[in-house]
Amino acid sequence: MPGHDIVWHLGANTDIPGGNRVTDLDLKNCTIGTYNVLEAMRQLNMNILLFASSATVYGDAPGVALSESFGPLLPISLYGAGKLACEGLVSAYSHLFGIQAWMFRFANVVGGRMGHGVIFDFIHKLRQNPAELEILGDGKQEKPYFLVEDCIDGMFCAFRSSKSLYSVHNLGCESFSLVTRVAEIVVEEMGLSNVRFKYTGGQRGWPGDVPVVHFDVSEIKKLGWQAKHTSDEAVRIAARRLIQELP
Repeated sequence: MPGHDIVWHLGANTDIPGGNRVTDLDLKNCTIGTYNVLEAMRQLNMNILLFASSATVYGDAPGVALSESFGPLLPISLYGAGKLACEGLVSAYSHLFGIQAWMFRFANVVGGRMGHGVIFDFIHKLRQNPAELEILGDGKQEKPYFLVEDCIDGMFCAFRSSKSLYSVHNLGCESFSLVTRVAEIVVEEMGLSNVRFKYTGGQRGWPGDVPVVHFDVSEIKKLGWQAKHTSDEAVRIAARRLIQELP
């Protein structure tokens, strides 16, 4: 870190279900990792931080358009708990040591070069069996997806426009995609037909999965940013990129 002015802290565990099996994964990779970043910044007198948090800090709040002021925050996954703990540490370091921090609660960020996630998984499953696709849960999960370049653009917008010591921003889109619709888009982009969808059942895809996430992005829109694509459009673009990239 020495010699740099701004820290973009994007590092974290990205395997949310994996945190259920290895229960200190998010503690080490999210919480302690963030403490290490903050402590290094304190020792080096660095005072500008952009931090990637997550919508998972909100927990399970179906039917509510989640805003930055929503509370109490009660995550239902160890990943969400780890990210919420990170936000607490960033807030404390910001107020105690003068670190100016921008916190970004991401919706589902998608794009090329992904190594996990629902779009990636669907492509791999369909390449193994183009006649049938297993879908975790009931396929009715509703989540907002937005492109990685929109995500970066939103972070830059807030960084340039918001000057408070500590700020929290939802980043995502107001629209959402059902998991079954994600599957349909992937099937279309792969040029397949007559694919049978096989659901594992239940409202959640896995323990700790939040089945319904709707985002309120009115605050970041006031700063002049909004996602350039709908959730379904982002899924289609990301699927197209991954299909071209993956062997």
